[in-house]
Amino acid sequence: MTPIATVDLTRIGFINALFTATSATCVTGLIVLDTATRFSAFGKTVIMCLIQVGGLGIMMLGYFTAFLVGMKLTYQDKMTISYMLDEVDTTKFARDLRGIVLLTFLIESAGALMLYPAFLKNQGSFLGGAFYSIFHAVSAFCNAGFALFTDNLASFHSSALVSMVIAILVIAGGISFAVLINSFSFMKSSFERGVLKQSKRIVKMSLNTKVVLSATAILLVAGTLFIYKVEHKPSLLSYDIKTQYLMAFFQSVTLRTAGFNTMDISSLHIATYTLMILFMFIGGASGSCAGGIKVNTVGVIWAYVKSIFNNRDDVVLFRHSVSKDLINQAFMVMFLSLCAVFTGALILSLTENKKFIRIMFEVTSAFGTVGLSTGITQELTGIGKVVITVLMFIGRLGPLTVIAALSRKTGQYPVQYPQGKISIG
Repeated sequence: MTPIATVDLTRIGFINALFTATSATCVTGLIVLDTATRFSAFGKTVIMCLIQVGGLGIMMLGYFTAFLVGMKLTYQDKMTISYMLDEVDTTKFARDLRGIVLLTFLIESAGALMLYPAFLKNQGSFLGGAFYSIFHAVSAFCNAGFALFTDNLASFHSSALVSMVIAILVIAGGISFAVLINSFSFMKSSFERGVLKQSKRIVKMSLNTKVVLSATAILLVAGTLFIYKVEHKPSLLSYDIKTQYLMAFFQSVTLRTAGFNTMDISSLHIATYTLMILFMFIGGASGSCAGGIKVNTVGVIWAYVKSIFNNRDDVVLFRHSVSKDLINQAFMVMFLSLCAVFTGALILSLTENKKFIRIMFEVTSAFGTVGLSTGITQELTGIGKVVITVLMFIGRLGPLTVIAALSRKTGQYPVQYPQGKISIG
């Protein structure tokens, strides 16, 4: 809200400042003010720092700081980190947390270096090119979708360098640190044993990693082919074949988590909007910078539905049985997420004079912390901006976290009620 944060040294108001700060911290990317032209270098730096904190996770940064200053953590704290890192051995927490922060900065630095030639040419100065490279590398890896261009990245639609580097950063940030570490350890173990013939401990790919990588690959390919097919004539036909597939792939990558765009989102086909809404609702992986109900949740639900069709009592996923508690959590996440999206869409339908498909797109993008918009974000009323802000906050924390924080603990009652029958279907 400070005047120094804007180019013309004017205050942007509380609602707009809260919306921007929430969008950055929740790594969403929805904007009510043009980041490129309205904010000064100071304002853009504040946004980048909020993106970095939101991407790593405020809680994870807090734990990492606690380790640095030598604070002792409670057993409950350690169990929380265990869930976040998918690590059973609590003695490895300090090492893993340091590794996560170092890995984040290493990947972002590598991405910035690769983006630098393109942005140096665009900005024409060393400092300008460096700042733009760092900002977009942080925004991409943290799946934020903030860009320092008015048209987002549309002017780089034919640049394979920018598109592929941003896409790789988005994918890396959207599959979670646990998957990155497990995948790296698995490949290192396979190389040492298979190529170097060293007798070292076998590192297996975890069930979580298999689910995330498989689901991510399926969604990326399906999204690319669908967008290319539907948007070929209306949006892509005027470009060469390489650019057509590059734009379709880039949009398929970013629509689930990041919110960057090289296509004009406001002019897409309704069928494309529908697919995007579904993909944004699914999001990325648990424990990552991405939002949505997560591919892990979808994997568990898919395994359960498959077991019902196959008349199996047990739920199996990649030759691993899935517990009842995990299935219940998956369906609870999906149910609460649907409630949040439906409630937000209902309120915006009352306060905004926009088509429902655009409202639904906006609401899902906010809840999934994606950041794509059909162009109505800056035209929202004050109530609409508040609703989107709340949805971004809920989407970043996760519906289960919000419910757990607000709910009261109830005692156990030694009462068992008789079973009843209800007609279903």
